[in-house]
Amino acid sequence: MALSLLVETNGSLTTSSRATCSLTNLRVPRATLHDWKQSAVAHIPYTTIIEQLGFSGILCIDECRVKRSDVFNLFATDRTKSRILFLDDTDDRHAICGNCATRFFQQLRGISIIPRAIIADMAGGIAKGARTVFPDALYQYDYFHVMQSIHEKLRHEIRFFWWRLKQERRFADAALLWSAQWTLLRNVERWNEQDEEQWRAVRYRFPGTIIARLPAFKQELRDIFDASQNSTEAFQRRATWIAHWQSSLTTAKHLRKIVALLTSSLFPNMITYLDHRWIPRTTNAETLIRTYRKMEKTRYGFGSLIGRQNHLKLYQLKTYLAQNFG
Repeated sequence: MALSLLVETNGSLTTSSRATCSLTNLRVPRATLHDWKQSAVAHIPYTTIIEQLGFSGILCIDECRVKRSDVFNLFATDRTKSRILFLDDTDDRHAICGNCATRFFQQLRGISIIPRAIIADMAGGIAKGARTVFPDALYQYDYFHVMQSIHEKLRHEIRFFWWRLKQERRFADAALLWSAQWTLLRNVERWNEQDEEQWRAVRYRFPGTIIARLPAFKQELRDIFDASQNSTEAFQRRATWIAHWQSSLTTAKHLRKIVALLTSSLFPNMITYLDHRWIPRTTNAETLIRTYRKMEKTRYGFGSLIGRQNHLKLYQLKTYLAQNFG
């Protein structure tokens, strides 16, 4: 019962042990309860758990630096069923390399996780490992991370324009642009009255500049992903977008980087979902990692990889498969 309470509450060991004491009139030392947890699942192979979970075939991968480790851990999640499948540490402290990712995907194959599609961010190491171990799986770059990269370049362009205004001692114009930068980055359909007012002021103060046309630039870019019905149409929209804007980007170096990104070899994997509608364009790994972090924050025994994996097994068996312990 102690183990079931601990996993069910997803809370601290102190809370669960107090609940246990109230039922049994016993005090259970933290180390003892930790040993119970480890021994309860240490003998259960991941293959058995994965078989019971029933993998959907759509795999999400993301990296996470856990609190009690100085290297990245890789997480595998089921996109359709919203479940954490597996985790393992790597040798990487700064970015995931291809060798570590390949080893992780080989582990997944070893526990019978064979994906039809893989969704991940644009980290080159993860993509390399996926293609090495699962060459037949479709690959989709996470749309959130694609747009995050684009937004970063848009923000740099706005701030470069702001810096030039400061250099020209146009302080009032610089102050206006600084206050309006989040309006320019926000999607037009989410603008409120204040955003509309700031946008009118930007157009009035900077007519004919790329800043005055930035929302249109961004909307046409979004339409490549949102309005296209298939990859062929997405390529056509991309060509039209480039032809429309190329002559206006002579001095906009950060916007040219966006064009370079969307004309790179990465683009086909940004739009895989258009020809395969059963593949979501976003991952759920980051959401599920937040669930894991709630456990990590309050529980004892996450200092080692084995401890982290055993806690995950407990969580999978109790939360996903409704099995009791103790």
